[in-house]
Amino acid sequence: MKWEYLFTNEEEKIPALGLEGWELVTVIQSDAGLRFYLKRPERNLVERLTQEQKGEVYKQNFGHTTGNSTKS
Repeated sequence: MKWEYLFTNEEEKIPALGLEGWELVTVIQSDAGLRFYLKRPERNLVERLTQEQKGEVYKQNFGHTTGNSTKS
């Protein structure tokens, strides 16, 4: 299995990162404060696309942002 890695100094971001699939691996104390190291399984291209990116691609290909067309 391949992994993505991330680190942050912002403790308040940890819960949101957890909801995105990040797992806290270790915390290191440095002169600058705490540094949090996280990992998650590497995602494929489809999983990496954000909802906004998906909407933009759909709009470019079909002229609107949802699958529901209101054209008569």
